[in-house]
Amino acid sequence: MQQSDLERVVSIESQAQVNPWSRTAFTESLASGHLGQCLLLDQVVVGYLIVQVIVDELHLLNLVVAPLQQGQGYAHILMDNLFKLAAQHNCSKIFLEVRESNKPAQGLYQSWGFKHLSVRKNYYQTPNSQQRETALVYVRELPTD
Repeated sequence: MQQSDLERVVSIESQAQVNPWSRTAFTESLASGHLGQCLLLDQVVVGYLIVQVIVDELHLLNLVVAPLQQGQGYAHILMDNLFKLAAQHNCSKIFLEVRESNKPAQGLYQSWGFKHLSVRKNYYQTPNSQQRETALVYVRELPTD
């Protein structure tokens, strides 16, 4: 992911997320050393992911496919890229959080072998600032050489 991708990334983020990241959040995330990858279709960004490597763990911070392209297998391509990143950085585990209400994402992660690890109550902001949503924490152990 490069600065030139951010206009499209931020547009997708605002269409797809309940509480979207701002352009500043993406810029700061990349500047702080987080890794970002975009998925291109005909030279247009249709999805992306942001990860953070901490020692031998990869933390998935954000994975999104544009709403009009959802259901076409692009999330699986991003997941494959996630595992490639983990291998490149010799990670032994991948962690992620997902909204309790996001059943499609939970199904995606479970199909890739992620296991439910714990719950984080009131983790996510919601459009209604009076309420917060629970996060489910998932982990996937990776083979080590």
